[in-house]
Amino acid sequence: MSGFDRAPSGAAVRGDGVWAQPARARSRRRRGVSRATRPVDSLLALLVALSVVVALGAPLAAQSSAAPAEAWAQRSVGPLRLWSPPELAPQLDALAEDAAGWLPRLQRDLGPLPGGAPTAPFVIAVVDRGAWRRVAQRELPIPEQVVRRLDVRAPPWAAGYMLPSERIGVIRLDNVHRYPFDGAPTVLAHEVSHQLLHDRVGDRVPRWFDEAVATYEGRRRGLRDVAVLLSSTLFADVPPLRGLDYEFSRSEVRARRAYAASLEFLDWAIRRDRRAFPEASADDTLVRRLLAVMVGDPEVDFETAWRRATGEPLLVTEQEWRQGRWRLDRWVPVLFMNPTLSWAGLALLAVLAGLMRRRRSLEQRRRWQQEEDEESREALARWETPERGELVN
Repeated sequence: MSGFDRAPSGAAVRGDGVWAQPARARSRRRRGVSRATRPVDSLLALLVALSVVVALGAPLAAQSSAAPAEAWAQRSVGPLRLWSPPELAPQLDALAEDAAGWLPRLQRDLGPLPGGAPTAPFVIAVVDRGAWRRVAQRELPIPEQVVRRLDVRAPPWAAGYMLPSERIGVIRLDNVHRYPFDGAPTVLAHEVSHQLLHDRVGDRVPRWFDEAVATYEGRRRGLRDVAVLLSSTLFADVPPLRGLDYEFSRSEVRARRAYAASLEFLDWAIRRDRRAFPEASADDTLVRRLLAVMVGDPEVDFETAWRRATGEPLLVTEQEWRQGRWRLDRWVPVLFMNPTLSWAGLALLAVLAGLMRRRRSLEQRRRWQQEEDEESREALARWETPERGELVN
């Protein structure tokens, strides 16, 4: 073996005279080669992956661009335009059929528009919880920026909301049974009432009146409203009507109290007005007279219109309402807070109702008897003559 064939230090000589490099040296050489070629290999792999993605994604992109976005279902009832995702079309059909029955009555209740102009079209979208998440896949009939404004301003518990100035509203089917509503039709009538009221008087009415009229037109007051107001006023009195405006934008509990209180006041005022003017026609209601005053004179504020429509200031009407409900608030909760006393309270209410009914019946019979006696005396006076017992015709 020559000097040139001398094995390196640590090298082993094989049986054929050729030296063998140690395994550690071979591994160092392999690591050096791999470090040198690693950037090139990574770049090649990236280029191959990109080419595969482009090749596979081109047909999908062409297919998605060729297929139009799925359009929303649409229904029209007079000026009302109802929209919904296609999967909610059955609910949309039911709402449109129901609205065709009450929309003319609602327009009649609120009276004509200024100058007798027709109602301009407005849109209400009917959605469920996942509709806005799927909105990117659809052809949205409502401008996206308006949708964002609606969603930001509306509390999560709201069943519906309306932007009358934009003539756009939304109904959330997931919340339609929350108070003060009992289903999608009442929510729709409520939101439509907001729009029609705004078309007549704009923002010149207080919030409590706007909400009370909308709730009253959606449905009449019932036992559920009584229970909500009683339960929410056990430890706190009903705020003044002016203070109710702020309650609607607070928590759900405070909004429920505001809805119930404003509806009770309006219902009480309407019934009192009917008793005061029994000869008035069915169309001559308190709400319609008040709105007619404001439509006829755009400079009149709400309290002035109330005084002209009722003959007294709003504060006087509110005080009379509070005096009547003060007695109710004091003894009804005491009876029903205790489960043991609740049955006694029901029995007591039944007894009181029976006694009041019996008293009214006795008073009515007494009046009838008095009228009969007066008629008998008048008849005798007509038939008797100055001569005793002689009758004249």
